[in-house]
Formats: sequence, structure tokens, C-alpha cells
Amino acid sequence: MSKSLQLLSLISKSLIIIQLAICCLQCISATKIISSNSSNSDDIDKNFDDKPKLFVNTDNCGLKKPTAAIDGYIIGGSEATAGQFPWQVSLQKRQSGLWLHTCGAVVLNKRWLLTAAHCINGLSEQSLRALVGTHLLNVKPPGTTGQAAVYRISKIIKHQDFSADNMANNLALIRLTAAINLDNSDGLINSVCLPNTGDKFTQYVTLSGWGLTTVSGSGGQQQQQQQPVTSNKLMFVSDVPIVSLPKCRSIYGMNWIREGMLCAGAPKGQQSPKGFCQGDNGGPLIQTDPNGRAILVGISSFNARCASPDGTPDVFVEISNYRQWIDKNAV
Repeated sequence: MSKSLQLLSLISKSLIIIQLAICCLQCISATKIISSNSSNSDDIDKNFDDKPKLFVNTDNCGLKKPTAAIDGYIIGGSEATAGQFPWQVSLQKRQSGLWLHTCGAVVLNKRWLLTAAHCINGLSEQSLRALVGTHLLNVKPPGTTGQAAVYRISKIIKHQDFSADNMANNLALIRLTAAINLDNSDGLINSVCLPNTGDKFTQYVTLSGWGLTTVSGSGGQQQQQQQPVTSNKLMFVSDVPIVSLPKCRSIYGMNWIREGMLCAGAPKGQQSPKGFCQGDNGGPLIQTDPNGRAILVGISSFNARCASPDGTPDVFVEISNYRQWIDKNAV
């Protein structure tokens, strides 16, 4: 082959290589454009389903049926009507062959509940059950309320830093063996909305539960169990003012009131005594946002005395301080 023909062949091969390179660059550019703009599932990272999913509030969270309050007491509160607090749960413990209400809890989504860690401390999944969809404890599921249902428990996750000595990190998640039917409950069962991490709440909040409605004696909470009067009907107290952390610490002391706690209760003389008592622990403290949705501000934790007449506030777990813990574990 002549040198001129060899040169032409070399030039031709070089042009082919350059054209192939240009095509590859165009393909890569087009792929990048498709990947950045397409919403098709084929373009999503194949490992996406294997990554932990963060807890997400449901579209209908925090919504309830329109209701009218009836006079009554939680201590110092009112009687709830059906569907007024559809996220409210009765956590029940088996004793002598009977299922008895022991604490409150709240519906987070179809599978998960939230309560206070001291409510489940030392108890097994088999010794507990959850009653949802009713404001009456004596209903026999499915019962006449239509949607009352009992769920067994498959898993309990207690906060790893919970202390029974000072009630620090007093929070626990409960996973149910079966999914709650939120879509066909006629408004009697719904999840509550969670706040964002770091959200701070002021003004007034609402507390609900099936705890004692009256107490006797003048001692602390543990001494007020003589002739207790419990409630078969769900009760609530509203317009409970939030107490600042410094003010609450000045009452309880620094060793008791820590970050992640929230206090609520009326100062002495401003309102008649009202608040939570035995059986209300683990239940929700909510505040309604401008859109009418209930936001879970706190979980009932402890107090010095039920409905203290001297203005000593009740203490709650501050949920916004534990949002990341919930996100990580309720999956």
C-alpha cells in the first residue's frame, strides 16, 4: 500500500473515532438531562427502597369530628364525645384474667403508637393491648360505637436513655401486630400530627385521658388513691396554659425539669384545679393549629399532685425534642 493510501486510511479511522466520541458525549449529556428532570420510577436510585424511611404525617392527621363538650371532669375538665379525640388510645394490661386500663397512648399512624416509657417499663408485648376508636372504656369491641377495635402488640421500643428515677426521656413507641383501619373508621380513629424538630409552643393546650376524676387525701399523687373515682368516659381539659421551663424549674428543681420536658398548668388562683392523674399518663397533650389540626405537643409524664390547688404544673415529654428519635425508630 502506498504512503498516501496509508495516510488516508489513518485519517478515516481518526474521523470515525472522533465521531464515536462525540456521540458518547451527547448520550452522556442526554442521560444527565433525563436523570435530573424525569420523575419516572425507573430513574430513581435502585437502592432507595432499602434506605430508612422517615416518619411522615398522614394527609388527614390531627383532624376530628365536630363535637360539643359536656360538663364533667378529668380532674376539672369535660366529657369527650365520640370522635372528638380520635387519636386517643387506651393501653390495657392483663391482670387476673381481665384487661384493665393502665395508661394512655396516641396513634401516630396505622402501625405505631406513642406513650410514656414508665407505662410499659418491665412489661412484655404479650401482657398489653391497645383499644382504639372509642371514648368509652366499657365498650366490647367491635361494640356499638362501630369502629372500636383491640390491637395486640408486636414490639415495644423504650427510649434508650429513659430513667425511672427522674423520668428523663420518658417516651416509648409501640408497634401493633396489625394495621389500624384509618380509612374506614367514620372519623372515630385518626392519627395525630407530629411537630417539627425544635418547634416551641406557647399559650394554651388540651389534655385528655381516662384517669382518676376525683381524689381524696392531702398527700402527693401516690397518697391520693383512697376511694379513687375513675372514668369510663374519656375526659379532657382545655385552656391549660404552658409554663416556661425556668418557672417550672423554680418549682420542681433543676434535677427534675430537664431539656425535653414541658410543663403546663394554671398558677394558683387563676383557674380551678385541673390536670392529669393516675391513668392519664402516656396520653396526649395537643394544640390545634390555624388549620384545625391537632399537633402533639407532649405526652403526660409526671406531676407532684393530681390537679394541684397550689398551682404546681404537670410535666410532659416535649415531643418536638424527640422528633428525630421517632423518625429513626417508627419505621
